[in-house]
Amino acid sequence: MDKNNFLIEDVIEKPSIKEAPSNKAVIGRYILPRKIFAKLLSQKPGKGGEIHITDSIQTLIKENQKFIAHNFSGKYLDCGSMNGYIKSGIEISKI
Repeated sequence: MDKNNFLIEDVIEKPSIKEAPSNKAVIGRYILPRKIFAKLLSQKPGKGGEIHITDSIQTLIKENQKFIAHNFSGKYLDCGSMNGYIKSGIEISKI
């Protein structure tokens, strides 16, 4: 590995800032093994009562499946809420 690519040891769905184990974020771009589909089918709902792919990824990590993360450069724009979406639109309009 190098400074931009590293093994993921843990992934947590939307931790609070206080509980976050790092300053890294998932941006929703994945290259995943086929095994993920079986895990998703048996995945119990997590935070907010939803099925989260991060929970299935975490299950596979615990089963010694390797996942590699990549550090992207640029600005992170969170569109997961209406407020974040509006702020992101304003930010993009400045380009």
